[in-house]
Amino acid sequence: MTRYFPLLETRNRFANGDLWRGRTRGAGACGRWHGGRRRPADCRGGGMTRLLLVAAVALVALLAAAGVSAGAEWDVYHGGSIQDAIDGAGEGDMIYVHVGAYVENVDVWKRVTLIGDGAEVVTVRAKDRGDHVFEVTADYVNISGFTVNGATRGWVTAGIYFGTDHCTISDNIASNNHKGISLWDSSNNNLTNNNVSNNHYGIYLYGSSSNTLTGNTISGNTYNFDVSGPSLSEYTQNIDTSNTVDGKPIYYWVDQKDRQIPSDAGFVGVVNGTNITVRDLTLTNNSHGVLFAYTENSRIENVTASNNDKGICLDSSSGNTLTGNNASSNSDNGIRLRGSSNNTLTSNNASNNEYGIDIKEYSIGIDFVHSSGNTLRKNMMSGNVYNFGVNVNGLSIDTRLLEYIQNIDASNTVDGKPIYYWVGERDKTIPRDAGFVGVVNCTNITVRDLTLTNNRHGVLLAYTENSRIENVTVSNNDEGICLDSSSNNALTGNNASSNSGNGICIGSSSNNTLIGNNAGSNRCGIYLYLSLPSSSSNNTLTGNTAPNNYYGIRLSSSSNNTLTGNTASNSYSGIRLSYSSNYNTLTGNTASNSDYGIRLYASSENVLTSNMLIGNEYNFGVAGYSPFGYTQNIDTSNTVDGKPIYYWVNQTDRQIPSDAGFVGVVNGTNITVIDLTMTNNGEGVLFVYTENSRIENVTVSDNKLGIYLRSSSNNTLTDNTASNNHYGIYLEESSDNTLTDNTASDDELNICLWSSSGNTIYYNNLAGNAYDTGTNQWDSGSEGNYYSDYNGADNNTDGIGDTHHPIPGGGGSIDRFPLMHPWAGGTSRKGDLNHDNQITPADAAIALQLAAIGAHDDAADVNGDNRVTSLDALMILQAAADRIKL
Repeated sequence: MTRYFPLLETRNRFANGDLWRGRTRGAGACGRWHGGRRRPADCRGGGMTRLLLVAAVALVALLAAAGVSAGAEWDVYHGGSIQDAIDGAGEGDMIYVHVGAYVENVDVWKRVTLIGDGAEVVTVRAKDRGDHVFEVTADYVNISGFTVNGATRGWVTAGIYFGTDHCTISDNIASNNHKGISLWDSSNNNLTNNNVSNNHYGIYLYGSSSNTLTGNTISGNTYNFDVSGPSLSEYTQNIDTSNTVDGKPIYYWVDQKDRQIPSDAGFVGVVNGTNITVRDLTLTNNSHGVLFAYTENSRIENVTASNNDKGICLDSSSGNTLTGNNASSNSDNGIRLRGSSNNTLTSNNASNNEYGIDIKEYSIGIDFVHSSGNTLRKNMMSGNVYNFGVNVNGLSIDTRLLEYIQNIDASNTVDGKPIYYWVGERDKTIPRDAGFVGVVNCTNITVRDLTLTNNRHGVLLAYTENSRIENVTVSNNDEGICLDSSSNNALTGNNASSNSGNGICIGSSSNNTLIGNNAGSNRCGIYLYLSLPSSSSNNTLTGNTAPNNYYGIRLSSSSNNTLTGNTASNSYSGIRLSYSSNYNTLTGNTASNSDYGIRLYASSENVLTSNMLIGNEYNFGVAGYSPFGYTQNIDTSNTVDGKPIYYWVNQTDRQIPSDAGFVGVVNGTNITVIDLTMTNNGEGVLFVYTENSRIENVTVSDNKLGIYLRSSSNNTLTDNTASNNHYGIYLEESSDNTLTDNTASDDELNICLWSSSGNTIYYNNLAGNAYDTGTNQWDSGSEGNYYSDYNGADNNTDGIGDTHHPIPGGGGSIDRFPLMHPWAGGTSRKGDLNHDNQITPADAAIALQLAAIGAHDDAADVNGDNRVTSLDALMILQAAADRIKL
């Protein structure tokens, strides 16, 4: 069906005139026909036009073969919008884009065919550099005859991006984008005769399968070509040698055997192959120099792979040999084995590989990831960010141990020093010339007096027991010292500093002792964590220092550990327990000069004694999801800036002492917190599952949360002052509390009620924002709160705004009686009825109104006869004129 927009209607819609229109059937003046309709482009002639005409006819044939009928046709001219044409088109329509430069990000969200007059004359540049030029979100889309550029900002942005199936991309130029053409989770597409140059990635296929690439020219990109994915199907593509990278053919072989890659290769990918030889090649500027995926009993020999993302990569491949290769100056890995076993690597050189751009893996000379049973002999690794590493990801003890088992002898070197990778040894000492130390399934091994740098791990102990690491310096590694599934070991006097990950990490390891170690300037100084299948428990940390890290000492899902006399300073978080780190004991530790001193998060039943928190922005804090997450054993021997922590659990009928530095009340009843100043904690005052208690005349400032009530009810908060906190007063899942006479200023939110209802808030002074997601009452029934941002009028000068004040947050709460002036509370003078701290004729008018309706207000009863009359109004008027004193 042909769609027709009368020219007048089109001109009314587009100020620039006939920029986009449907066309009717009929012969044109040039006598050249296209589907019964004249194409304006036909009048221009030229080889490219004829080629595109042929391509268009071919596309129509393809659509017909697929059972998709051709629809209407549309034209877009210079100054028009491709996106508008797509939005107006129907499924199966054809859109012709004519000579010009278009600046837009085009979302192809329906099944259409887009045909440009030719990539030499039709350019589409990204209006938003952080978005794709063409993003295809529908199946059976065809795009041809465009130059696309300008999608340069962001890791995923592309000239043409699609995550759909059965599309055809042909005769386009994709240049100066982050990715030229990107397929993500896309299958059965055709990429034909595209020119892809000067992008960061040229053609990029991830998680995509059964795509056909023919005649594409890929050149001058940082990484010309990439295919990757999590399984065999994502590597299965139909890519022939008519595709080239920097003028050399791509050899992408699937299901081949007993063959050798020709010597003119520009890219080598071997998928599900057997007995394939790759020899005497130089391969540069691709995501992989050589890729073996699901390939066995093959060989890579005397290959130079440089300036790729990964030099040589084996993915799920086994029984292969790599001999005499040079994998250098790649941005990620020199040689990488992932899920690959029983391969032999001999006399390879991997040097000067560095981090790439936005690469989330590791830049390592030779790297084993989830691989086992490989043999390494006489390999040299030097000058890499991380020279050598073995990483596992098994979900069971047996699987993880198997992945650590490799056959690696000391003929392999890192920066000229031998690798000592021992499996199944006992009663031995690592020699002092070591460049890398890996100890797997061993007993009574000593690692002493070494300096180990620039590897995935400085020292790795896996499934090893009753061993020791002493006086070792590990720096500039990813992980300094790592224990995985190892127990009863001792780490003493080591210096683990300036590693990009953790200084010392203890995963799924128990009953180890760490004494007198220094772990500074890492992401995390000392880290105890859950590494499947079990957590880290019953470890003892004594007298260790952890300065200048992001996390000083961190426990995650680790329980029953003892931390004594450790110092964590100048970090984001000094000591942090999180995610069910329960039943730990912290005694005599110091956390200072950090953003957070000691923070307990979603962890419980920990015992804290004699810990000192000094000079942190937030010295101490506890957060959790349930009562169990807040239940701790914390006594007053713990101090914040010299003042004791009062953390009461299951207490009743008590008052917090006046010397408190932190107040936490959990599951309490009838607790009084009064006349305190609380600063620099995660919470100034914390009530959790607490009821019928009160917080009065407390000043909270410079805390994360000034006063925080969590799952607490029937409490009163009165005469408190909150300033310079992230949130002043915060109620979460709390009900039936009363907040009166409080002042909150200079906070991100003064008062915030989250998932809370039935609370009453009035006579409070708020110098900023309030927020309420529930249903609460923000006035007393006659008077509300003062809001510095309230802009309503007070035409009757009674001190109450004439219009209600809505409380943002989505709960629909309002203050029906917002105060025009700050509430002065019980300290207001007699006669000051509008609470503006002065007596004026407006107060006399209010008194007269009260007298007229018979209402009573103590402040208006200035003559003391227990009623408000016109005499009181007269006396207030005289006081306003300074004739009498009230």
